[in-house]
Amino acid sequence: MDLFVIIQYTLYFISMYYIMFLLLQLIEKDHKKIVIKKWPSITIVIPAWNEKDSIEKTILTTCELDYPKDKMRIVAVDDGSTDNTYQLMVKAVEEMKKKYPELRIEARTKKNGGKHTAINMVIPEIDTDFFSTLDADSYPEPDSLKLVLRNFYSNKVGAVTPRIKIYQPKNFIERIQDFEYAANHYYKKLLSKVNAVHVTPGPLAVYRSKLVKELKEFREAYKTEDMEFAMRIQKKHYKIIQENEAVVWTKCPNTMKTFYKQRHRWYYGTFKNLWNNQREMIFNKKYGDFGLIQLPMVFISGILSCVTIFLLLRAYKIIIVNNYNTLALYDFNLIKLIMDSNFNFKLLDIELFQFALYFFFLATTIFVIINAFKLNEKKFTKQAFFDILGYVFIYPFIIFGIWMWVFKDVIIKKKISEWKK
Repeated sequence: MDLFVIIQYTLYFISMYYIMFLLLQLIEKDHKKIVIKKWPSITIVIPAWNEKDSIEKTILTTCELDYPKDKMRIVAVDDGSTDNTYQLMVKAVEEMKKKYPELRIEARTKKNGGKHTAINMVIPEIDTDFFSTLDADSYPEPDSLKLVLRNFYSNKVGAVTPRIKIYQPKNFIERIQDFEYAANHYYKKLLSKVNAVHVTPGPLAVYRSKLVKELKEFREAYKTEDMEFAMRIQKKHYKIIQENEAVVWTKCPNTMKTFYKQRHRWYYGTFKNLWNNQREMIFNKKYGDFGLIQLPMVFISGILSCVTIFLLLRAYKIIIVNNYNTLALYDFNLIKLIMDSNFNFKLLDIELFQFALYFFFLATTIFVIINAFKLNEKKFTKQAFFDILGYVFIYPFIIFGIWMWVFKDVIIKKKISEWKK
């Protein structure tokens, strides 16, 4: 059997197994949500580095959360910005102090040391029931915090994350990310049913303070501190839940250059974290579906992405070469070729297995697209149609290029220095 055929069918098997694993979660009931009569206290840390365009709005929307102000503590930490982020931070904090006298809010600045150090500055001082991080370019909806907190139905729930939506997406790359986020959060909701969520993103991830103190600190973790922290939560056998009704808006890269830098950091950090820090969890039944299924898929996702594109390119090459050779026989006279062709179609000529596979993947793709649209509460427009085409047919090649560069940097052991989103 041809090596490419073996690789192709191996890829089919892995992909189908994982998709079926996710789809089976549809029949599982969602966890119960509690009715909170007495709201718990919470500390929200806003780490910032060169966020002059968004820091004021972030502080404002955080203070405007529909939540008892005397139960909130907000600490904005400037991590040695080179712009006027800290000055704007102080201005916003002073305005909020006047508006909400019962609210504990402050602004701090420190020497640049990375996002994790800005968060860690506050951890030893935690005196609230819950602890949350909020990226300085993210804006929570007023009801988001209450919706997140209702998921802490058990002492074993360690963290809950909201749904992240792109703030005012305009160009193609922003709209693609908006759709990608919706699809990913749909998957995360299914994964949270079997406690297989592997990352707690920065925009308003909420943790039990007891757990944060137990884990002691966020780590640099190849500039993916939110993933590394989530991995240690899983290691302690706490649950991580995805709450899709709670919405936090966030800014995203709006050029290919900034998009590449962000995703390169994410993928590089994911690969290095898993291999260097958490590989003993992979295929470890001690960690349930998280260790046996989710972590192996996360670890090989980049490899699968690259192999899939290689197979597609090989198939395209074969089709192009065959068609070119056929046209050459007719001196590139397309009309003559069509006239001489015999279109005697037979049902038995179809490879039923291949057809069934393609139909399965097509149906799954459509299913995810429909549910992503429902989640984002968007109407199907002409622009949305072209965005979907871009997501399905262009976006995978962009991700392929990024992953290839990541693997190159992993091999040469390049260090990633940027912490900003």
